Amino acid sequence: MLAAAQSGNSLAQQSIAWDYLNGAGVPKNAAEAAKWYRASANSGNSSAMWNLGLLYERGEGVSEDWVEAANWYRKSAELNDPIGQRELGFAYQYGIGVPQSRKSALEWHRRAAASRDSQSTRWVSWLSDPTNNIGFRNSDEQALYVRSGLTLVYGNLMAGDPAGLAFRNEAERFAWLEKAGKKIEQGAAENATRVARSEYERKQSEYRQCMNAGGSGCSAPTPPRPPR
Repeated sequence: MLAAAQSGNSLAQQSIAWDYLNGAGVPKNAAEAAKWYRASANSGNSSAMWNLGLLYERGEGVSEDWVEAANWYRKSAELNDPIGQRELGFAYQYGIGVPQSRKSALEWHRRAAASRDSQSTRWVSWLSDPTNNIGFRNSDEQALYVRSGLTLVYGNLMAGDPAGLAFRNEAERFAWLEKAGKKIEQGAAENATRVARSEYERKQSEYRQCMNAGGSGCSAPTPPRPPR
């Protein structure tokens, strides 16, 4: 296998890369995996291309670089590899090295779904409804959008999807999610304060009417607490 890989056999190179990535028969070594995936990808292997893209997205064996990840996903997708198409769909869905776009995400997920990729098939159904949010990359992202037991919707559905956002790495995306989550939290708190104030004023009006009518059982409402 090694001799074939060293002689330029792209399938052998991909196989050795997988072995190093998973520690199958050799010590686990992501950097070696990246080296062999790159060799295979440079020989035109579309599967090695999206695998190399995943390493760049995760920062395994290479420096984390979402722009480079998206480049490899695109190379694979343009060779009609359904997994490459799916990963490029995710890149547009979440802004992984390319400007975030529901339209482009749907385009690439549809191509993957045409080859019966189950993940893309599910996302085509979900994203085709404009009232559905675009989802999360993983559970860590979703956790950033859960506040006080309330799951906050990704983006403002009334204003449209977050569009045109491109992130170079996970830290940039997490920082944006954190900021967006806090902004929605603040808006929700301000809205709750307005509702509470309106309800208090309504009860105040009823109390005054009761007192003016000479009622003896009138109950003064409790002012709402100021937001923390």
